[in-house]
Amino acid sequence: MSYQQRTNSGEGRYLQAAGFTAILVLMTLLTLLGLQKMANINQHLKLIVNQHNVKSALVKQMSLNARERVFTIQNMILTDDPFAQDEAALSIDELGANFAAARQQLMGMPLEPHERMLIDIQSKWVQQAVPLQREAVILIVAGNHEQAKRLLMEQVLPTQHKVLATLSQLEAQQDAAISRSFSQAITTHNQARVQIIILGGLAAILGILIALFTIHRSRLSSRQLLREKERAQVTLHSIGDGVITADANGSIEYMNPVAEQLTGWHNHAAEGKALLDVFRVTGGGGGNEAQPLYCKLEQLFAQDGYSGTLHQSMLLDADHNTTAIEFTASAIHDDEGQLAGIVVTFRDVSEIRALADHLSHQARHDPLTNLVNRREFELRLEQALVQARQERQQHALCFLDLDRFKIVNDTCGHAAGDALLIQLVSRLKTLVRSNDLLARLGGDEFGLLLVNCPLEKASAIAEELRSSVHSFVFVWEKQSFNIGVSIGMVVIDANSGTLSEVIAMADAACYSAKDGGRNRVHLYTNIAENRHTEQKMPWSERLQTALQDDNFTLYCQSIVAINPLREQLHLCELQLRFKDEQGQSIPPMAFIPAAERHNLMPAIDRWVLRHACQLIRLIDDPTAIYCINLSLQTVNDEQFLPAVKQLLQSHHVEPQQICFEITESYAISDLQKIGDFVRQLREMGCRSALDDVGRSIGSYDYLKNLPVDFIKIDGHLIGAVVHSTISSVQVKAITQIAHLLGICVIAEMVEDHHTLQLLGGLGINYAQGFGIAKPRPIAELREALAVSAVTSSTKKG
Repeated sequence: MSYQQRTNSGEGRYLQAAGFTAILVLMTLLTLLGLQKMANINQHLKLIVNQHNVKSALVKQMSLNARERVFTIQNMILTDDPFAQDEAALSIDELGANFAAARQQLMGMPLEPHERMLIDIQSKWVQQAVPLQREAVILIVAGNHEQAKRLLMEQVLPTQHKVLATLSQLEAQQDAAISRSFSQAITTHNQARVQIIILGGLAAILGILIALFTIHRSRLSSRQLLREKERAQVTLHSIGDGVITADANGSIEYMNPVAEQLTGWHNHAAEGKALLDVFRVTGGGGGNEAQPLYCKLEQLFAQDGYSGTLHQSMLLDADHNTTAIEFTASAIHDDEGQLAGIVVTFRDVSEIRALADHLSHQARHDPLTNLVNRREFELRLEQALVQARQERQQHALCFLDLDRFKIVNDTCGHAAGDALLIQLVSRLKTLVRSNDLLARLGGDEFGLLLVNCPLEKASAIAEELRSSVHSFVFVWEKQSFNIGVSIGMVVIDANSGTLSEVIAMADAACYSAKDGGRNRVHLYTNIAENRHTEQKMPWSERLQTALQDDNFTLYCQSIVAINPLREQLHLCELQLRFKDEQGQSIPPMAFIPAAERHNLMPAIDRWVLRHACQLIRLIDDPTAIYCINLSLQTVNDEQFLPAVKQLLQSHHVEPQQICFEITESYAISDLQKIGDFVRQLREMGCRSALDDVGRSIGSYDYLKNLPVDFIKIDGHLIGAVVHSTISSVQVKAITQIAHLLGICVIAEMVEDHHTLQLLGGLGINYAQGFGIAKPRPIAELREALAVSAVTSSTKKG
């Protein structure tokens, strides 16, 4: 029923109830009014009749006393017996007293004005008659009968007649008053009857109106219900969801066409059948999962009902085909709260569920290699850590970072790089076990979780992977490439730390593999001791403690001149290491991400600068230039430049001996800000260098807009020079533009003598890499700076 129908129905019920209540009130008022009128008439009539009867009786008594008094006087005249005369005289006095008493009582009653007037007239005649009667009595007692007789006839009787005539008028008036009362009672009765007739007519009219309204509303409601039923049927036939209705016993009453199609039952065939025999639902996984769903449907037949939506369900149709559905089952209650029926709506979600599964797979897998991605890998790794702690299992975690992969990307394009990854992943899958988990973490980085794998077996698998990648030859458009892989491995057991700690260890081990010369497997050692220390002190506290206790150390890597006769500067790059609680040196990639997360890089870079100033004063070589890497957080720190000026002044260091390196990616983020920063360094006298140049297609723009002293061409681009003419041209173009701008060029990651000779032909000024000099502790700084001289002498010879 629609909202309008419910509203109209409610209003109709209220109007009907109000009408019938009004009729009942009118009928009650009518009855009470009639009874009250009758009672008033009877009471009024009774009162009037009683009053007039009393008045009439008093008037009659007064008339009787007056007559008896005259008769007694006449009898006294006729008798000579003195005793009889005395008795008559006493009787006359008694009659006079009675007359006076009756008159006094009559005067005490409510009298009309004309009645009072007659009584006053009667009183006047009585006042005349009484003395005459007394005089006649005296004459009789004295024996003067003739004189008494003459007085009686001439004066007493005429006066007495006037008194009686007045009393007769009073009697007549009482009779007339009684007649008037009866007439008034009849009139009042007629008025009451008219009022009752009017109220009865109003009640009848109201009753007729209510009856007509009820009939109209009933017809209107019937038409609305019919329209709603037709509309509901049309809606149920046209909607895309299946609908089944059942009665309180669970017997099907109706199925729309979609429900017929999905269940395989026709409406007429299913009508009267049990709902659970037609609508057969199982869980998405089948088996025992069907039972809970069946039980929930059974709850619909209980008194309290059940309402809810069930997902991941399968519908079994009449032909035993299954369809993925979502359905909602709801109980319908009547006005008294009793279960009146059941409505089940459901829809085919096969395509939606397939799409959801596809999206879920995409969210958890790398689209290129179809390996699990970093997010899914970390979830599985977290589960492995829990199993290791609870079930005393041992696993191994490996981080794989491809060597020289960027050469393929830069030389042949990303399509070639993608093809290489696909071929390499196919090769790696054959070398891992079925229960192991291989993931692409991003770019050329992979993760491998070796489940239930002891260290010896894990080391063998890792070495087999390394060997396979090393022997893999990738061919693209008549060009062949050899790559390698650096693998960092961590043992996972009951003593392993948190997820982030284990990942940091694997990352540090991988960096150590690269730092040790690449194409090798490095096992992270002393895991239990490091975990115990790190549990006591997280990275943020460890780094802050290192800043306070000088638990950092500096390494230096020489940057040599390719043509010593032309280049006279002695360059070296200062690199930071962290000394852990066991005194081992941890590479920067193991702690720099944590330092950036906790915004500690500005303080760490100040530490590096302060110790660099101390070393510069200690070595005292005015031709040496020390390169210091800066993080983006430090560049954005407004207090850093004032700190640089203060440190240089306090240590008496020449500003031109310091060269601050800024990565090209920082320039991409905010060219204007980086430009201002570099210009302020130049104003202070410090040098600056742009690191990793060549990674972006906009490198030429950065060169034109940043007033740096040096640029460092990205090592992956330098490594491709040997195999790619395009890379050689690109390096030469960058070098020529830099020279036009007065910028000195340094090549990174130079790993062999052949590459060094090629770079010299491209015009590059300086070279840096493992093929020239590895990073050394700062204590060997003097020897590191002497490398340039040694190299120069060798070439001269």
